[in-house]
This record gives sequence, structure tokens and C-alpha cells, in this order.
Amino acid sequence: LRSDVNPSKVGCSRTLCIQDYYEAAYARLVLKGMGFHALDITGLNWTEIDTAQDFAAANAMFGSPVATISRGQQKVMDDADAEALEKASHPS
Repeated sequence: LRSDVNPSKVGCSRTLCIQDYYEAAYARLVLKGMGFHALDITGLNWTEIDTAQDFAAANAMFGSPVATISRGQQKVMDDADAEALEKASHPS
């Protein structure tokens, strides 16, 4: 884990920091005693999903939609949809 990750970051709820790097989430879990193990994914298909656009690209890349998404992922997609609607309703 990175030594510069602060799991008690200002602006977080008691258990969640929306903009944290995943290392900060790992740090919080380690502090709670959760164990972690490495998994070799060499040769497996994977992609990182950070945005609604990443999610769409992953669905296209793997040929089928991802069956489940987290509340955070749903919020990102909903926010992106709302932003697109707002732009469409107020063209510049």
C-alpha cells in the first residue's frame, strides 16, 4: 500500500470517499483487519472502468453488457446522462 494514502481524508463520510484512489479503500480495509492476496490475471481480458464511457467501452470490448454495477457506477452513469440532457437542452 502507498504510504501517502490517508484513509481519514477530509470531506469523506464515515466509510466512503467518492474520489479516493482504490489504494485508500484498501488502506481502510487493512486497518479493519481485512486480508488481501494477489491474483495473476496474465492472459485474461480485463479493463479498468472509471467513467460511464469506460463502462460502455468495456461492454463493447467484451461483447456483452456487464450484468451488475455498483451504486457508485450507477451514479456516475446517471450523472453523465443528466449532463448530456442538460447540454442538449441548452445548446451553445
